[in-house]
Amino acid sequence: MIEHFNLGVKPQQLRRRLLALSNKARRYKAAYYKDELDPKTEKARENYGNRHKGKSVQDFWQWVYFTDEFHLDITSEPDPLILREAGTRYHQENVVARPPKQGVTKHLAGWVN
Repeated sequence: MIEHFNLGVKPQQLRRRLLALSNKARRYKAAYYKDELDPKTEKARENYGNRHKGKSVQDFWQWVYFTDEFHLDITSEPDPLILREAGTRYHQENVVARPPKQGVTKHLAGWVN
């Protein structure tokens, strides 16, 4: 930024002035937007919720295991950093699209009861 705008200041001075003149502006990790659910998946989740609505922990939910899974690309680039103020993570201009996964991908899963 200093070179691009030819500011004539050192990086530490720019950081100090950004903090002083804004709401804790600095480089933060960018927020990602989530992909939309497939209509078929959304309908299946809705049906599951309606089917088990009103059941108690003692008669039903204590026997259910909740699982989750995700894919981790261990060769991907680190999360991008963007210049923004504190508290503005989810403002439209600060949310970026998640880049496609490339390289070696690990499949991980977990469960809770």
